[in-house]
Amino acid sequence: MTARPGTRAQADEAEQLLVFAKAPRAGLAKTRLAADPGVGAQRAARLARAFLADTLALGRQLAPRTLELHYAPRDAEAELAELAQGYTLRPQAEGDLGGRVAAGFEQAFARGAQRVVVLGSDTPQLEPRRLLEAYAALEARELVLGPSHDGGYYLIGLARPAPRLFEAMPWSTPYLAEATLRRAAELGLSSAVLSPERDIDDARDLAWLVRALERRPATTAVHTRHALAARSEH
Repeated sequence: MTARPGTRAQADEAEQLLVFAKAPRAGLAKTRLAADPGVGAQRAARLARAFLADTLALGRQLAPRTLELHYAPRDAEAELAELAQGYTLRPQAEGDLGGRVAAGFEQAFARGAQRVVVLGSDTPQLEPRRLLEAYAALEARELVLGPSHDGGYYLIGLARPAPRLFEAMPWSTPYLAEATLRRAAELGLSSAVLSPERDIDDARDLAWLVRALERRPATTAVHTRHALAARSEH
């Protein structure tokens, strides 16, 4: 499939942001949230769309860096095109999560990138300074990791290819971030670690997000705020 070009002019090819996300479809996205009787599949899908919209909006604040949305499943391009204006859309590679992320990095470096950050869409509360910290870290280090409170990570960035960093890792476990940093040390990669953030995966996380957004500027996670408010009005 030919990538859909973004609309951003004079993009900085040296620094690239790759957002990895599933299409916000009921039954596909945010399944742990959907399993909660107080949420359900339809609301979980609406929240997933809001989370993704806020993540993509966050990336647009990093102009003129190159922005890409790596999506799944492969037939989701048309439904994501309007949401992802300013991004190049690319279907995720085949294989497990590690293989898909590794392929994203490999493709970005092959196109001439020097500092590449991969971000998921489970942390809509992120603010631009966190991504700026990641790119700044990659000026001096080869790996930057943003750990999540559940033991995984919400962000990973590289200044050079490191495919072995994603092979046979404990995905979806509380040990992923620790194992990734250990593998990085084995590979001789210099590392930087960002402040931890909370992935929004289940109803408890969603309740935390509601409280957290009350303390954040009103410009943070605008789409998520609207999705949460729509529920509270019913």
